[in-house]
Amino acid sequence: SVKILCRALIHNKHVKRLSYANNNVGDAGAVCIADVLKTNRKITHLDFSANAIRDRGCLALCEALKQNNTVTKLDLENNNISETGAQALLDVMKVNNVLVEVSLKFNKIPQTAFTDIQIACAINTQPKSLKHATPRIREADQSLTHIDVSNFDGSKYYNDTAVCILAHELKANDTILSLNLANNTFEQTGAEALAEFLAVNSSLTDLNVANNTIG
Repeated sequence: SVKILCRALIHNKHVKRLSYANNNVGDAGAVCIADVLKTNRKITHLDFSANAIRDRGCLALCEALKQNNTVTKLDLENNNISETGAQALLDVMKVNNVLVEVSLKFNKIPQTAFTDIQIACAINTQPKSLKHATPRIREADQSLTHIDVSNFDGSKYYNDTAVCILAHELKANDTILSLNLANNTFEQTGAEALAEFLAVNSSLTDLNVANNTIG
């Protein structure tokens, strides 16, 4: 029984990778493992693929993941999760800074929500300033007119992935006037993403990409 296993895992300090794939535990099983994640701080990889989990089970997992800071990879492929569950996962990503991989293929999730979740996971692998700025960019925060990431913030430099994400988010924004990406590590891919952004943007007046490796 999944309940018996979960009771054992609540205080277990050794298991780091837990695969419960293809066991048909449904929402009840997801609720049980959610209770585990609220206190267990050792599990980093959780595979719950092919388990007939619906939105109720997904929501329970999401509430647990808001409190959990150790799970970095979550596999929920081949379940019955819909847009409701996907939105709950997006809400998790707003406060969870460690989840970097969420597998959701073969569910009932709209492509836009699926893509947003993958972007949110990618943001968790990038500089903290990117995660802080992203919601303000999406909301077209009128007070955010300048982005300056030229000074290393102690986390990570802006590489191609970070710049691609930033450029993607900025495409629909018309409040940013100045963008300083100097002294980072992005190359041609990041530069191409910036070019695509510039092709559709009409508000940016100051762009600094000095001291990168664009070529």
